Amino acid sequence: MEDLRGLTQTEQLVQSANIIKEKSLSLLQSRNMGEEFIDKQIEINKCVDEYVAGLGNIDNVPTEKFYGYLVKMCAMFHNAHLSVRYKGESEKRKYLSQHLLHINNKVYAICDGKLLEVVKIGGKPVNEVCKAMSEYICYETSEWLSVQLCNYLNRTTLYDILGIDYSSIELKNGQKLKVDITQEWFDFKKCFPPYDLPNEKPYSYSVIGPNFIKINYLTCDANFKSEIENFFEEVENTIETKNIKHYIFDVRGNPGGDSEIIKPLLRYLNENNITGVTLTDNRVFSSGTWAVRYAKTILNTTLIGQPLGQGNIRFGQSSGKIELSDDLIVSYTEKFFDFSDVFKTPGAIKPDIEVPLTAKDIENKTDKTLTVAIDYINKNFDIEKEKN
Repeated sequence: MEDLRGLTQTEQLVQSANIIKEKSLSLLQSRNMGEEFIDKQIEINKCVDEYVAGLGNIDNVPTEKFYGYLVKMCAMFHNAHLSVRYKGESEKRKYLSQHLLHINNKVYAICDGKLLEVVKIGGKPVNEVCKAMSEYICYETSEWLSVQLCNYLNRTTLYDILGIDYSSIELKNGQKLKVDITQEWFDFKKCFPPYDLPNEKPYSYSVIGPNFIKINYLTCDANFKSEIENFFEEVENTIETKNIKHYIFDVRGNPGGDSEIIKPLLRYLNENNITGVTLTDNRVFSSGTWAVRYAKTILNTTLIGQPLGQGNIRFGQSSGKIELSDDLIVSYTEKFFDFSDVFKTPGAIKPDIEVPLTAKDIENKTDKTLTVAIDYINKNFDIEKEKN
């Protein structure tokens, strides 16, 4: 824990930026990147120097405004594991009554079950709103940025920091929507596949057809460790009693947690020659990405769906802390992971078979990824022979 509580706000922000810079460069240097490291070092130094030079004196600004400075500082590192915890923001957090989704570089309002394209928020073009927000969001890929825009477009935090009016929304069809403020959190994740899962259950499974099992792995949260052990036992019993031959391992929406807890189940599938596919999307993040890596290395699985929220070379594990006050803590990463031995394409980790997800799919609750997965197994494995 780095304790900066005795410093002025200007000193705290500059010191925080320098601590994160040095940690980031140290992690990058450990990869033996050669000239690539030198280029990255120049880029990071330039970003930090320019940001600090443009600050001026920010001592004694309201905590809400100082929080905004900190969030923007973290965002310039393009490290999705950086974050600022401000107790005041979480306690006062409010949400828009009109729910919004960011899909394929467009914003949609959910109106009576329909997704209607948004063109303006508070009279400002929606693409400008998203661009302004992106400067305050920690992300490494455009895929994860889209996920975070789904988050921040529905809460008042960045609108307030940026001074953007959110009281009205204009749709492409000319309709104007009045927006109120609510305390009710909108769980946008439930709008995306997999749909209709058991409520409040981080793990579930279902048997599809004569010999498929679909395993839904929604989190790696270590707090569910005892629950997942019971879940594994249920899955294994079902596989044995129903003579299951193929799996569909659904990791979509898994934001991370404990990277290791899924390995026993994957090893069981491998040891019992259960073959199949893994489903992915842009909400797979952090330890969720490890689950995909393990599925690839242990099971030699085929990935089907959309690119993940992180790339093959990325920061991880937010264990470093910078304490600015009792209410303000900056978290930074102390590890760097290189998955390029398994996933060769730079940028977001891509599936073997990419299945686009459209606004119309979400509106109709159509799961094309699952359809493609079932079709793939039927075509690539001798299902008829296995029935007998």
